[in-house]
Amino acid sequence: MAVGNPRRVRSDREQGRCPQKDSREGRQGRGGYLCITSGLARVKLSSLVFGLTLASEVSVCQIETVWVREYAGLQLSEAVVAPSGRTYLAGWSGHGPYRVAAFGVDGESLWVSDYSPGYYSSGSNAAAIDSQENVLVTGTTMTRSNPHPFPPFYECSTVKFSSSGGHCWGAMFPQEEFSICGSDVAADASGDVYVVLGGGVRSGVIKYGPAGSQLWERDQGVNCVTLDKLGNVYAWGTNGPNYGVVEYSPSGNVLNILSYNGQGNGTDYTRGVAVDAQGGIYVTGYSYVGPYPNNNYELTTVKFDSAGNQVWARHYGAMPSAQKACIAIDRYGDIVVAGNVFSPSSDWNVVVLKYSAEGELRWQVTCPSEYSRADVVELMTLDSAGGSYVAFSSATSPGHSSCVVAHHDRNGTLCWSVGYQHPQSSSNTPRGLGLDGTGAVYVADWCGTTVVIKYTGPRRVAIVPPSVHSPPAPLRPLPTRKGESRKKPVSSSFLRAQPSVFERNVSIVYSLAGSGGSQLWFFDCRGRKIRAIPVSSSPGGHTVVWDGKDNLGRIVPTGFYTVILDCNGRQLRTTLLKVGQNRLAGDR
Repeated sequence: MAVGNPRRVRSDREQGRCPQKDSREGRQGRGGYLCITSGLARVKLSSLVFGLTLASEVSVCQIETVWVREYAGLQLSEAVVAPSGRTYLAGWSGHGPYRVAAFGVDGESLWVSDYSPGYYSSGSNAAAIDSQENVLVTGTTMTRSNPHPFPPFYECSTVKFSSSGGHCWGAMFPQEEFSICGSDVAADASGDVYVVLGGGVRSGVIKYGPAGSQLWERDQGVNCVTLDKLGNVYAWGTNGPNYGVVEYSPSGNVLNILSYNGQGNGTDYTRGVAVDAQGGIYVTGYSYVGPYPNNNYELTTVKFDSAGNQVWARHYGAMPSAQKACIAIDRYGDIVVAGNVFSPSSDWNVVVLKYSAEGELRWQVTCPSEYSRADVVELMTLDSAGGSYVAFSSATSPGHSSCVVAHHDRNGTLCWSVGYQHPQSSSNTPRGLGLDGTGAVYVADWCGTTVVIKYTGPRRVAIVPPSVHSPPAPLRPLPTRKGESRKKPVSSSFLRAQPSVFERNVSIVYSLAGSGGSQLWFFDCRGRKIRAIPVSSSPGGHTVVWDGKDNLGRIVPTGFYTVILDCNGRQLRTTLLKVGQNRLAGDR
């Protein structure tokens, strides 16, 4: 795993093939959309007046969205977040070259760089950065079409970009007529680069020096790679038949070959590898249990010692198929695993497990999901305090999903969960996740275009709600100095909710200095669009009443909601909190 790059395990469908390019040509980047606000809320209601008036303070643990940037100029394969807060987007442009775009800590575009080996089209599969924030991209390049004319020939192409966007070197392998794909890439502390050949007629590991010279190549049935702090290389495959990991020394000598056969003696799927400071090797994935129609896979984590001997194996939950999973080791030596389990009542759930080095299950939690549909884990990273951040795709309805991040502290307590859904896209999938030195969280979402979001928090704020039945307070005239005539204030646009905390209905008050949007958009705390209300777009003041229901007429659950109105090229936003009768009754 490269510096600052949380493990993204590609699905079986993405593994072992040469990617097909997006037919759309790259477009210029443009601004994104903010569709998310708060995480979790802790409501303290000490008294009620006639069962309707909220008389006490609401204490809110709020996540702040610092910025959202949209870049439509590439087909995103993977994004890498550096400790400095820079975000590097790697992909390709239409049928053209590799493309890397860099964004700064404030969301500013730093540079965009293309590289083509001079053949036909290229497509990237994986990206990483080294300790100097040089960007490494690997994938495949079509060298020429077959005279018949199909299938074409592909070669593994790897490119190194400097941290300022310059081209350092490019390497092709095997420079013969084969179909080869680069499926993963990583860099060690010395700047050496390891590329995995994970598709086509050959698979294995290639080591390049910092200047791009090939140092060695090993053939093995693998498609992902992890490095430890000593420079040892752990190459592993995701497609069975058993858990399989090959450990190489920095010079390419085989140190260990690790294997685990699940309880059902069937195909087992490796999804992640991590190594602790004592040389213990931890492998997670899905092991086969039994035949369909039962839930025939378990989320299984296995520990091997430094000599390659199995120490323990732990099984959790059940799934009808092998999905993605992530593994990492925190600063205390505990093992954190994120994966999927199946529940008849709520479909696929994302779970986070913490094991001790001895195999004790310290805790297990389920990431929040408001809809009983499939949640699929994609990425995980840890902070310096041992807290976990899990990014997953959460299905909101058939064919629709949002990009969600859930943060738990080292004890498994949910700190916050926040989501994003692009207003013009139905499918949102996280392709990058990372933290900077200040603890800010960066997420890259692929939704037909590329969106990068920066979150900070949580911060504790207080809302003192007015009475549900109290009318909006009148606007006070602007004060004037003595001797001055009161001038008419300059017209400005605003959007607010009255009251900001409500039970059944809430008034959305807005004023437009010029022409505005024709709809109010309502989003839940996971970033999902739940309601659109037509409104007047004429200048002046307006009031719209929301009945607390979604587009299907269902009463929305308790929680935070964001209201957005387009106004002269910018977005007016306000946040409100809905509390239901069940919440009020429970606080009596």
